[in-house]
Amino acid sequence: PKRCSTKTQAREEVLKSLSLLQCSRVDIILLHWPCGLIAADTLSSVWKELESMVKEGICRAIGVSNFNIMALTNLLAGCTIKP
Repeated sequence: PKRCSTKTQAREEVLKSLSLLQCSRVDIILLHWPCGLIAADTLSSVWKELESMVKEGICRAIGVSNFNIMALTNLLAGCTIKP
């Protein structure tokens, strides 16, 4: 998916990817390179949207990639589902 900085964009991109894959769900969605989300102050809201997708059965798990310690600490402070 393309770079997203809002929860709406994140959901749209996940649903678009599911459509392209011709699947109703995936095993995992990874949030990759959080720099844009940190700059836009939307990391928490995008993660909450991904948590919603787990609860809805769109994906089984969510995770992160290329997060530094500060970004991961910020994420862990407010998440329900830990990466």
